[in-house]
Amino acid sequence: MLLCTRRATKRAIHSFPPSILISQVNKTAKVLYPTLCSSVQAAKLREKVLTQQKCFASQLNQSVVGLPASYVRELELNKEILSKPTVQEQLDFYESWKDQGSLTNRITVLHHMAKIIQKRRVQAEVLKKEKEKVLNGEESAYIEILDFIADNILGCKAQGLANVLWSLGKLKESDHRLMKACLKEIYLHDVAFFYKAEVCQILNGLTELKVKDSRVFKRVEEAILNGKIKISRCEKQQIAGILTSFIKMGHGSEDFYKTFEDEIAQRGFTEFHNGEITQILRAFAIMDISSESLFNKAEEEILRRSPFKLLRTELVVILRAFAMAGKGSVELFAACDNEIVNRRVKDYYSWPLCWIVWSFATRRMRRCRVFRAVAQEIYQRGFNNLENGELTLCLYSYVLSEVPCDAFLKELETELMSRDLETFESIQLCQVLWSCAKAGLLNSRLLQDLEDKILEQSSTQNEGRATVEGFLSADTGSQEQCSYLQNMCALAA
Repeated sequence: MLLCTRRATKRAIHSFPPSILISQVNKTAKVLYPTLCSSVQAAKLREKVLTQQKCFASQLNQSVVGLPASYVRELELNKEILSKPTVQEQLDFYESWKDQGSLTNRITVLHHMAKIIQKRRVQAEVLKKEKEKVLNGEESAYIEILDFIADNILGCKAQGLANVLWSLGKLKESDHRLMKACLKEIYLHDVAFFYKAEVCQILNGLTELKVKDSRVFKRVEEAILNGKIKISRCEKQQIAGILTSFIKMGHGSEDFYKTFEDEIAQRGFTEFHNGEITQILRAFAIMDISSESLFNKAEEEILRRSPFKLLRTELVVILRAFAMAGKGSVELFAACDNEIVNRRVKDYYSWPLCWIVWSFATRRMRRCRVFRAVAQEIYQRGFNNLENGELTLCLYSYVLSEVPCDAFLKELETELMSRDLETFESIQLCQVLWSCAKAGLLNSRLLQDLEDKILEQSSTQNEGRATVEGFLSADTGSQEQCSYLQNMCALAA
């Protein structure tokens, strides 16, 4: 068994990904074999006998590279594991080697299944059926894998722990005892025990699993502020990933985010791809601590590349980020308006369409064509197909925009009155009350129902008395109330 130490940048060979090790072994073989052939010719002259090529390959694995035969078998098995493209194939293949496989092999299976499901969520149904086997008293290969890793968690190195937690997060596997076992082992180590990529994996896993314990986040923040983790040496995707995890879990001080803002400003947005720019802007918009220059530089880069190159989700999130931060020029929104109206309006589901309208309305871009285009699309799809959240956000956004659309608003009000207000959340009812009062759409019965339901729900939900009191008098349409509701809407998404 090879020993593993974590000093400075040194690692034992089994800390590297199996795919890298395999490629290195193959690469070494390609270099050394021709050299050996030259030696063969010399040996023949001295009347020596050379062993066959097959024997050489075995010696290469065991002697030249210095890997035990058991470790070579582990690497070869990992290579076969990585070749199985579906979850079911992984589980079937596991049955053929489970009696000989190692802890590393099982972590590889778990990690690879998580990657498969990350790309194709439909594959998660296979694991769901696997869990049901246990309830029916049957054996489950998936649960066997989790149990084995949990029982042998002390044998995991840093990379193994990071891979396990990341995988559990992608698989939404929070009920099995492996999660607590993995977390317990991670908590025992300082941040310096892990490489930056592994820290990112751990933060992502904690975020996906919604772990409330903030110890790891506090340690990472302290390490970054103290310079133990130098973000100047972080890869760009690591910077975006760390920011996203901190934002989603509500961690991080103002100094923490300012440190990242300075690093991003120094690098410039040209080296970040669109997905990373999207993550960064969303993070700073939610924190509301970024400087004007950060969003200005991001806008310059977005316009330089053109909104045409943004994915659908990226375009929506970027618009929301600029709107939340109160940033974004007419030129930016006009470019996005053209892209949405001319190419994409029919591609979006109703929910992102409503957020697009909200973004334009919040920035008071009243002359843009997107308002009319989205209204026509929603009308064609049918108001009855809108979810409660979509209906209320749509109503609120069009009222906020002050774009003339009385007939459209009347249709939204009619649809609203046909629904049971008991099914609406408190913040949604506040949106409706403010919108209807501002647009002059309220009748006495609806007003009373809205007030009753808001008061009733606020007593059981953590919305706060200020939310209710502020919008029961929303017919005044004050700027303070309007801004407060905008922030509530954005953070509720």
